[in-house]
Amino acid sequence: MNPLTSGGPFKKMKGNVMKNRDNSGYPDNTKNQIRKFGYNMIVLAISIGLYYLGFFGTAEGPLNPSGIGQKLKSAGFNGHHLLFALSVLFIISLTWNWIYNSVLRLHLYLENPKGENNPKPVKKGKWGHTVCGALLILILTFAFHMYKN
Repeated sequence: MNPLTSGGPFKKMKGNVMKNRDNSGYPDNTKNQIRKFGYNMIVLAISIGLYYLGFFGTAEGPLNPSGIGQKLKSAGFNGHHLLFALSVLFIISLTWNWIYNSVLRLHLYLENPKGENNPKPVKKGKWGHTVCGALLILILTFAFHMYKN
């Protein structure tokens, strides 16, 4: 039994060209490599653009961190404002699905007071938990460095 024609990603053989499930001439692995290479090229182009705008601090530009810091300082922005903004983002990332589920249940209750429609609640996924955890770590780290002096 030939493992290339008996199953796996290959379903058909036409002549000498093996076709996979979506009838393209490439096996799934090659398509994934081409896709990943394309993503890498997009990230490289964005990174080069950000470099020349000064985002990484090694070139002069409108996004240079020292320039942004000076503009924020002249506008009266300080560490307490940043800590407050991070705290608000953390609270939003923690409670957005609770608020959404409450509003959904209230809306369905007002439409049908008998409560026959019981919606499936929206839960946070791995990205929601990651954002929540990252914000908490940022808040704790920033607060520790801000108040240790």
